[in-house]
Amino acid sequence: MPRSLLILAPLAAVLVTVAAMSVPAQAAVRDCNAHTANITITSARGMSCRTAQRDMRASLNRCCATRFKSRGGFYCHTHNDASGRCVRGRRAYRFQASESE
Repeated sequence: MPRSLLILAPLAAVLVTVAAMSVPAQAAVRDCNAHTANITITSARGMSCRTAQRDMRASLNRCCATRFKSRGGFYCHTHNDASGRCVRGRRAYRFQASESE
């Protein structure tokens, strides 16, 4: 094998790896219908619906405020229409509170 191929092959592999790493991967947003008490997780990004449900379940005593921090470290904000969003880095989920009956 020629010496130039021995040098170029590893270099090409490194370039392909660097190019693949430089393109940011978008986390998929998934629709959810996970219920916890009177709160429904409606969507999750970068995490499963079950993980979002567990985080909200652990934070039920905090979720009445307009802004709160969940037990999982998510920063949450509720809106006037009883919906809200929790964010931690690239991971996020949305929730909707329903009327207690």
